[in-house]
Amino acid sequence: MASHAFRNTSENIKRELDSIFKEVKKPELDGKFISIARLEMSKDMAVAKVYISTLSGMDKTEKVVSALKAAKGFIRGELSRRLDLRHTPELVFIPDDSMEYGARISKLIEDGLNGDKND
Repeated sequence: MASHAFRNTSENIKRELDSIFKEVKKPELDGKFISIARLEMSKDMAVAKVYISTLSGMDKTEKVVSALKAAKGFIRGELSRRLDLRHTPELVFIPDDSMEYGARISKLIEDGLNGDKND
């Protein structure tokens, strides 16, 4: 039962963070597609590691993460307001290149398939 509640809380946090990110007023975030690659909660749910990925490359992802860190107080406050949690976890934002990596692999596959047609 606890595992189900733990998973449900993690999913709720992830969903709300997606929504809150769109409300953060930082120029580094304007027009960026921000994805939560994964969210890892500590067993006591005191800390949430949020792995952030974008399609804009690792340099831009690191700038996005810096902007999110600067807005962490606002983000955590909004999260607390939206979710009925005993304690709102501390948020740790970490850059992740999984979206960029996936896009690069997709392009390689597409280029390979298109190359086979021309042979």
